[in-house]
Amino acid sequence: LVYNRSVYITGVTVFEALNPGSTVRVSFMNPEGIWEVVSDEDPRLNSPLVYTEYEVPFCNVLYPTNEIFIEFDTCAFDGWEEFDAVKLVGTSQLKSGIVTNSDNKIIYVPNSNVFGDDIDSLTYSVIDCAYDSSRESLENTILLSVLPVNDVPTMDSISLKGLVNTPTVADVYIGNVDLQQIILNFKAVPIVGKFSYWNQEQSQYILVHAGDQIATNPGNFTIQYVVPSEKCGTDIGAAVFVLSSNGLESEDVIISFTIVCRPGTNLISFSVIVGMSILTALSVLFVIGILAYVIIYREKDQIRTAQPNFLIAMCISGIVMVISHYIYLFEANTMICIMRFWLISLSFVSFYAPLFVKTWRISAVFGSAKRLKHKEITEAQTWRWAIIFLVGDVILLLVYTFLSQSPVTFEPIDETRENAVCFISYFIIAVIIYKVILLVIGIVYVTKARNADSAYNEFKSQGMVIYNVAFVTVFVLPMLSFLAHNLQTFYVLYCTSIFWIVVVSIAILMIPKILSINKGEFLVKNQNGTLVFGTHEVSSSAFGSRGTKEKKKVIETSSVSSSSECTSSSECTSSSEYTSSSEYYSSS
Repeated sequence: LVYNRSVYITGVTVFEALNPGSTVRVSFMNPEGIWEVVSDEDPRLNSPLVYTEYEVPFCNVLYPTNEIFIEFDTCAFDGWEEFDAVKLVGTSQLKSGIVTNSDNKIIYVPNSNVFGDDIDSLTYSVIDCAYDSSRESLENTILLSVLPVNDVPTMDSISLKGLVNTPTVADVYIGNVDLQQIILNFKAVPIVGKFSYWNQEQSQYILVHAGDQIATNPGNFTIQYVVPSEKCGTDIGAAVFVLSSNGLESEDVIISFTIVCRPGTNLISFSVIVGMSILTALSVLFVIGILAYVIIYREKDQIRTAQPNFLIAMCISGIVMVISHYIYLFEANTMICIMRFWLISLSFVSFYAPLFVKTWRISAVFGSAKRLKHKEITEAQTWRWAIIFLVGDVILLLVYTFLSQSPVTFEPIDETRENAVCFISYFIIAVIIYKVILLVIGIVYVTKARNADSAYNEFKSQGMVIYNVAFVTVFVLPMLSFLAHNLQTFYVLYCTSIFWIVVVSIAILMIPKILSINKGEFLVKNQNGTLVFGTHEVSSSAFGSRGTKEKKKVIETSSVSSSSECTSSSECTSSSEYTSSSEYYSSS
């Protein structure tokens, strides 16, 4: 009989229908292909003549099979014999703890590198019929001892990656538990830099040279490799050595090194640095020239209406912004990254805040659609607002400095080079958003100030400056973030953007004023009573005073302030629709 799958047979049942008791012999097919008799009985002559489920008695076999052979004694009974089926019972796996042993040998294999007396034991019993406890012997225990064998010391070859001028330290594992001392015979060491190992007794690193022999114990062996800054790459050599112990020697162990360079500012070519330095010098000279002009001609109406102190502050901040790019010539680290953000952020706010509060001041006075508003806004008040904006920026930068994670990250250039980059954290994004908000509010104030008289009406030039700064912020800043890994392109774009913001902004504000001063213009009232810059004479009726024609010169002391002093009552009357910051001097 052949069954679908092989099992370890534990039971055979024959369903005898006619003349039960004729089943006499059962055999199984063993793995060698031989029929093995497992049950050989005489006919059961006295069996009742009823349908019988006969369970064949046998000792369980210790191999899987799916073939059995059943023999019947057909001569033991009159007539013939019938059976309906044969049920085979078994398991897919042998019962745990039972092993076969045909040669009276037991093989014990200890774990690798384990030795000692009585380190293990084996408890067993003998049985000649599986699962029949009545035929099982008493238990016996064997204590096992493992003798030591001198193994060849082992260590895996490895490849390490390090950084120039920075110690590359690694623990390499030496395997050998049989003997307590191993000799490292160095055949070669890296030809560049210093290769050393940690000496536990001396508590220091000892240089290793080709041919050195170092005695050590199994376990971790600490090595250190330092490469000077001018060397990097994958062809700088390797440490090659063998391990020996009691006359046994390992194969060559190789520790190879890949040393990564951080070229830093070397990524910016000398020609680019020279070019940007020339542009820096020209920009600084231009701003210094404007600064000197403001100081020399600060009593001129054109300068006084523009508030010379604010112009001076813008020029000084502009100079700081222009030279701020030189900090990018230092390799990025935590301190340099923090200084970069502080320098450009504070100089930008210092440059933009005077323009912002100046625009707000004009907007507050000339914000009405048709008429001016009598509003007292002194220069001290505007300076306070400028300082508030600066303090807000300082607070954000302090939060970034003390609460932000390390601002430095490293981006690979190729296999052996990586570049240190200042990371743009959420705190820096908050600082940028703060400045964008100031720009948007500035644009709103410029729009409100469009009704100002021409003497005060700088909204066109101020609006152009704010739009100019906004353009650079909105379009160039994302490009700078995208190009942070390409230091030279980033540097050129950064310098160009700063030069553009400072030079163009100051030129837009100051060139019209310089041209007006060179023409000899000053503040006068035209026939409509509007303050303008000009050189012509106007009638006294424009001032609401005498009937004779007089030449009037108007000097604006602080754009729009709140002084109530006038040289005459008639002059106060004629200027009452403005804040009385203007003093009118007349001559017959």
